[in-house]
Amino acid sequence: MSIDLFNKFMSKYELYRSLSQSESDFSNNRTLSFEESMRSLREELNNGAK
Repeated sequence: MSIDLFNKFMSKYELYRSLSQSESDFSNNRTLSFEESMRSLREELNNGAK
């Protein structure tokens, strides 16, 4: 599998995972503000880059 194909797959997987978690949080009344969501995404991206 090429790196480009792998990266495309992983980005779609991460998006799917984030959307699934968001849906779960919404249905359990654990929604975050936009700022909290962006902070969380930045932390995940920074931790993944290490």
